[in-house]
Amino acid sequence: MKGRFRALVAHSQPEALGELAELLGTTGLTVETARSTVEARTKLRGQPAHVIVAFHNSGSFDGVGLLEASILHAP
Repeated sequence: MKGRFRALVAHSQPEALGELAELLGTTGLTVETARSTVEARTKLRGQPAHVIVAFHNSGSFDGVGLLEASILHAP
């Protein structure tokens, strides 16, 4: 079943990003990661995600804006 559903984890801190990706990977999701909202939006344009986990807000990292923008790329 792995690969049927895709998750995108977006977080500015590599340690947190790795932990979240590992946790979601154990559920059978295909997990992609992004360290910035720009990188995350680029990945969403390429292929929409079924699950998005985004860091809320820290300076230039706008997780809420990312979730709002993801609607534009939803199937």
